[in-house]
Amino acid sequence: MVAVIVGAGLGAGLVAAWATWGAPTQCVASQPVATLTTLTPVLIVNSPYGGYANGTWTRYMNTSSQTIVETDSVGARNGSITYVFYQANWTVWTTQRLGNPTGSCAGVFAYTWNPTGTVIGGSSANYTNDSQGRQFSGGNSTPTNNGVPYSVLYFNDSFYRSSWGFSNCGGGVSTVSAGSIYIDYRLPFQYQGTAHVAFITFNEFTNYTYSFPAHGGEWDVDDLSSPGGPGGGDSFSYIQGCP
Repeated sequence: MVAVIVGAGLGAGLVAAWATWGAPTQCVASQPVATLTTLTPVLIVNSPYGGYANGTWTRYMNTSSQTIVETDSVGARNGSITYVFYQANWTVWTTQRLGNPTGSCAGVFAYTWNPTGTVIGGSSANYTNDSQGRQFSGGNSTPTNNGVPYSVLYFNDSFYRSSWGFSNCGGGVSTVSAGSIYIDYRLPFQYQGTAHVAFITFNEFTNYTYSFPAHGGEWDVDDLSSPGGPGGGDSFSYIQGCP
């Protein structure tokens, strides 16, 4: 496990500070270790089996004179999953100590990202249970970066356990909403011949709407942004149709 300093979604995060006796110790980025080209999912939209879904990622970019707001929106239907990937170069940095000389930055790395383009991906399968969805990008999966595989990056937007259940056997089309302010990634890298995994929380703003068909059945719903969850919207497990 590696200690991480990151605020990637906000464009900051190269400094960590924690309280000690006297002045705090700060670990600040020092030397680059590696730059990994990845497909980083910034928006993952799971659709309930038999229904529809839409997701939106909102980005706020501050300049000296204004705040620019941009959005990406994608949809999915009938148990499929749609992804908005950013082609992103993640740079891993060693850190050095500032402040209290008794503190230590050993084993603390910093991570920054530089997005270079957008790739929209999706599953052709209609999953009845989102635990079947993919949980990584890169490696030997497609697409490639100019013929070279992207570095592996792990994420989790699948169904794990039920947060609540939903049934509309007695009603018409129903819609529910969800929102999130983060998504978690795991990024493997090498440092001095040793394998490490960065546990990165990417801060972002995403909103989702899910539509369930009239008299469509029953679903279990996993709220991925509940405490301890991996972030993102909802995922689904279709239980049964209506009698």
